[in-house]
Amino acid sequence: LAMSGEESLAQVNREIAYPKVPNLIRTGFIIFLYSMLMTGLISFFAVLIIPDEVRMSAYSDNLIGGLAMYVVGPLSVRLALRAFVVVVGFLILAGAVNTAIVGSNGVLNRVAEDGVLADWFRVPHRRYGTTHRLINLVVGLQIFTIVASRGNVYALGEAYAFGVVWSFVFKALSMVVLRFKDRRPREWRVPFNVRVGRWELPVGLLLIFLVLLATALVNLVTKRVATEWGIAFTIVFFAIFWTSERIRHRSGAVQHLEKFNVRYTPELEPRIVGVRPGCKVVPVRDPKNLQHLDRALREAESEDADVVVPTVKVERGLVATGSNPNFTHGKTVVPLVLTSNDVYFAIARTAQELGAREVILGRSGKLAADVQAESFAIRWGAVEPDPDREVKVRIVSSREDLRFAV
Repeated sequence: LAMSGEESLAQVNREIAYPKVPNLIRTGFIIFLYSMLMTGLISFFAVLIIPDEVRMSAYSDNLIGGLAMYVVGPLSVRLALRAFVVVVGFLILAGAVNTAIVGSNGVLNRVAEDGVLADWFRVPHRRYGTTHRLINLVVGLQIFTIVASRGNVYALGEAYAFGVVWSFVFKALSMVVLRFKDRRPREWRVPFNVRVGRWELPVGLLLIFLVLLATALVNLVTKRVATEWGIAFTIVFFAIFWTSERIRHRSGAVQHLEKFNVRYTPELEPRIVGVRPGCKVVPVRDPKNLQHLDRALREAESEDADVVVPTVKVERGLVATGSNPNFTHGKTVVPLVLTSNDVYFAIARTAQELGAREVILGRSGKLAADVQAESFAIRWGAVEPDPDREVKVRIVSSREDLRFAV
């Protein structure tokens, strides 16, 4: 139960609000506490409350229902309590189905982004902007699984356990491998790391991996139905993905580009764009120079301000690369594509029409910082009719953060 909860948490990682890491820690602890109490207390209460002669014969698979029928109270109240248990169980399972759709959609999106699946699956819905073809595929597979298993809860449960356990095993293995292949600084690391020379051994991660691997191997040799279903599912989908990837690479159509809908608007009004006055405007141009966007999102974690990310010259891969920082920080951004032959004029007008209080520019490789600030100030004076209104301008790079009041 706890592992499935953590797996669901990993699936919806992109949707977790800021501050992301503290929220992940809090949610993980809540899942652990709930799973420990529910699993342990229900078993103890069942032994204490339900009579021995009916507990295993009538309620071995439904201890909560048995507890509802053997608490003290009128029969009508106990029946109502049991009906309530059924409704709550239905709602929990409905939430699990929804989480499975969200998680599967996220995983298949990343698989498609890496060139394994055709771009046809990633075309967004015209109205909602969702990857509706992947969502429909997942729902269809869910219905097929229920029909193929004839609703056998034991087969479904064991197959689900197989998927959860082995998913954790491979994720833990990938974390161990990344510790050696990617040595960049991390915001948080699993504790218990031992340094040997210039190498750092992730002992904590290795112990977690070994425990998960042992659990998965025990599950593999003791759960025949789960093993058969799990291995068959893995082989079929591995063959599909492998064939699709080979076809995509052979056609030379692999490009890591984000799919999105474009909504045209003649004017930039906060209501139309979906932002509140006092927002931050963070223009982007170079997919390799996003330090200022990362800084703005990090600061926005503690501020109640919207972040608008306009671009004037559209570079291939800019939207895909620019979406990575907001996934990391869990902060929603509003992307804008502006049409203009004057970059600073377009930025100034955007800030003026949206009522922005701060404009954060990335450091130019061609212009000095004071020239950037002066160029923006000239355009700001041309678009802002109120001489008393000021806007903060910052020019941010990896080494400095210059601030101006315009």
